[in-house]
Amino acid sequence: MPYKVIGGKPTRIEYSADDVFAKIKQEEIRFIDLQFTSLPGRFHHTTIS
Repeated sequence: MPYKVIGGKPTRIEYSADDVFAKIKQEEIRFIDLQFTSLPGRFHHTTIS
């Protein structure tokens, strides 16, 4: 989750699915690359286009 510092405290910013899709259209994003590690610590990634 993204955070923003407000009044010296980190505050979580929440986005709905509609917010995300609107931003994708607005910015003309062509692909999203997801990178993460599994519980054993192995690196994985997948690309959504």
